[in-house]
Amino acid sequence: MSHRRYLRQNKRCLYQYLFLTVKLDAYLREIDHAANAMFAQLTKQMTAAEGIT
Repeated sequence: MSHRRYLRQNKRCLYQYLFLTVKLDAYLREIDHAANAMFAQLTKQMTAAEGIT
Protein backbone atom coordinates (compact mmCIF):
# COMPACT_ATOMS: atom_id res chain seq x y z
CA MET A 1 0.00 0.00 0.00
CA SER A 2 1.41 3.38 -0.92
CA HIS A 3 1.86 5.92 1.82
CA ARG A 4 -0.39 8.37 -0.07
CA ARG A 5 -3.23 5.82 -0.05
CA TYR A 6 -2.58 5.03 3.62
CA LEU A 7 -2.84 8.70 4.53
CA ARG A 8 -5.97 9.19 2.42
CA GLN A 9 -7.71 6.19 3.98
CA ASN A 10 -6.46 6.28 7.59
CA LYS A 11 -5.15 9.77 8.35
CA ARG A 12 -7.63 11.94 6.49
CA CYS A 13 -7.02 15.11 8.47
CA LEU A 14 -3.26 14.94 7.95
CA TYR A 15 -3.74 14.10 4.26
CA GLN A 16 -6.10 17.03 3.73
CA TYR A 17 -3.84 19.40 5.63
CA LEU A 18 -0.77 18.40 3.61
CA PHE A 19 -2.73 18.49 0.36
CA LEU A 20 -4.32 21.88 0.98
CA THR A 21 -1.04 23.45 2.13
CA VAL A 22 0.76 22.02 -0.94
CA LYS A 23 3.14 20.05 1.28
CA LEU A 24 1.95 16.53 0.40
CA ASP A 25 4.49 15.83 -2.34
CA ALA A 26 7.41 17.06 -0.23
CA TYR A 27 6.20 14.97 2.71
CA LEU A 28 5.90 11.86 0.54
CA ARG A 29 9.39 12.43 -0.94
CA GLU A 30 10.79 12.74 2.59
CA ILE A 31 9.09 9.48 3.65
CA ASP A 32 10.38 7.72 0.51
CA HIS A 33 13.92 8.98 1.12
CA ALA A 34 13.85 7.83 4.75
CA ALA A 35 12.50 4.40 3.76
CA ASN A 36 15.18 3.95 1.10
CA ALA A 37 17.93 4.98 3.51
CA MET A 38 16.59 2.56 6.13
CA PHE A 39 16.46 -0.24 3.55
CA ALA A 40 20.02 0.45 2.44
CA GLN A 41 21.25 0.46 6.04
CA LEU A 42 19.46 -2.81 6.87
CA THR A 43 20.77 -4.44 3.71
CA LYS A 44 24.30 -3.32 4.58
CA GLN A 45 23.98 -4.68 8.13
CA MET A 46 22.55 -8.01 6.95
CA THR A 47 25.28 -8.57 4.36
CA ALA A 48 27.99 -7.63 6.88
CA ALA A 49 26.56 -9.99 9.50
CA GLU A 50 26.36 -12.88 7.03
CA GLY A 51 29.68 -12.17 5.33
CA ILE A 52 28.05 -11.69 1.93
CA THR A 53 29.71 -9.42 -0.58
